[in-house]
Amino acid sequence: MCWGGAAPDPHDAATKTCAPPPGRDYTQYLKRDALAGARIGIPRAFFYDAIIAPGEMSPRGGLPADQQAMMLGAIAILKHLGATVVDPADIPSVVVKDAAKSFLRWDTCRGYQNAKGKDAGCSIVAKYGKPGYPTVLVPFGMVANPPNPPFPPGFDPKPQPFGVSFAGMACSEPRLIALAYAFEQATRRRVPPPSTP
Repeated sequence: MCWGGAAPDPHDAATKTCAPPPGRDYTQYLKRDALAGARIGIPRAFFYDAIIAPGEMSPRGGLPADQQAMMLGAIAILKHLGATVVDPADIPSVVVKDAAKSFLRWDTCRGYQNAKGKDAGCSIVAKYGKPGYPTVLVPFGMVANPPNPPFPPGFDPKPQPFGVSFAGMACSEPRLIALAYAFEQATRRRVPPPSTP
């Protein structure tokens, strides 16, 4: 991430890892047919289906029924557009049986208690950014938004937006942009908010 402009940060070697396209023009990757022949993995464990983490007794994660149904629709569209869908394509650190290696057993570092030097027992990804897995999110629909705890009577929550994320390895932004654009153009599910048409 370059805070001072387009040039790499001299104090952060990661900003030199991915070369931008010529002229920093990403519009060349906006291809409507990019999903034809693409290989898309579905990380079902935890992200779609609840699982029990090693050393725990109760399942967690997963999607409610309405969100599951929406994702099944998205997967069907990916297949219709010519993508090869690998389902499941579970993330190894999510399904590993060793608690010491389980992503699900790591809390997210936050607060002054997990300041630099005190963060050996938690994930620092959200704290520092640049996890190396870029993601492009495409709006896909609206789902129920049940608050927990419930709102008082008369305060009914509006549906919340729900999207499809395309994630990849470091430096895969051009490919992700192409896949997300093809999906967005085929579905046209974004509902512009009244304040920002």
